[in-house]
Amino acid sequence: MKARKAVSGIFFRVLNPETKVWESVAFEDLSTEQQLKVLEDKEIYFCRNLAILLANALNDVTDNCSI
Repeated sequence: MKARKAVSGIFFRVLNPETKVWESVAFEDLSTEQQLKVLEDKEIYFCRNLAILLANALNDVTDNCSI
């Protein structure tokens, strides 16, 4: 699993494949495979709202870092 940053604050419960324990992990910190699994049965409005929340998180980061 990649290093966790939890920038967006959008968390999902996933099974950690290494420890076999359920954990809360931010969407951006999930592997691509885990992200696809989270999204596979979601309606379009869920995906749209997720995209908007992630865009807001990116804007917050860039504003705070003067990018």
